[in-house]
Order: sequence, then C-alpha cells, then structure tokens
Amino acid sequence: MGRDGTMTIGVLATRAGVSVRTLRYYDEIGLLAPGRHTAAGYRLYGAGDVARLQQIRSLQGIGFSLDEIQNLLRDPAYSPLRTVELHLERVRDQTRSLHSKSGSASWRHTCVRWRLRRLRRSSA
Repeated sequence: MGRDGTMTIGVLATRAGVSVRTLRYYDEIGLLAPGRHTAAGYRLYGAGDVARLQQIRSLQGIGFSLDEIQNLLRDPAYSPLRTVELHLERVRDQTRSLHSKSGSASWRHTCVRWRLRRLRRSSA
C-alpha cells in the first residue's frame, strides 16, 4: 500500500479475495474504475474504490448480476443501507419460495405414503 493509502491492483485483489483479472474486467465495463493511475499506467485504488468493491461483492453475494449491480450503483439515491434492505428482500423472497416448495414436497410425501398403504393392503 502506498503512503497515500492507495494500493495496486494486485494488493487489492489479494485483500478482497478476487482475481486481478476480475478487477480489470470491472474496470473494462465501468463497474469499478481505479481512482488514479501512476505515470506508468498502473491502476491505483483508494478507500472509495475499496468501499465500492465491497458493495459489489455484497450485492453479488445476494444474487445480483453485474448488470443489476451497475444499475443500482449508478442511482444517486443508492446507499449502503440499500444493500442491506435489498438483502433482506431477497432473503424474504427465498423464504417464501422455500415455504412453497416445502408445502409441495409435503403434499407429495403424503400422496406417496397413501399410495404405498393402498398397495400394501391390496397385496396382503
């Protein structure tokens, strides 16, 4: 890390647990552009870039595509609190879906048990 708090792409990649290739791709698509470049053209990332990468990773972790993330982060009204709210919405949606699947599985289980009882009675 530089004296000014910036870090190179390799250092950021290591600390964030992503590949250098990923960071280059994010730069290419305009999702995470480095705050500065050295005279030699090396990417330098600052605290704001690190915070944005953290938001990107959080949103990916809850299932958002890179296109969705890009649209969210372009919104001037977007905030880190919104990430938490979106996460909560996704968890609630997943919970509803699991409840629905559970009910369907329970119904199938009941039907199979009923059919097995009938088969056992008819073969006895």
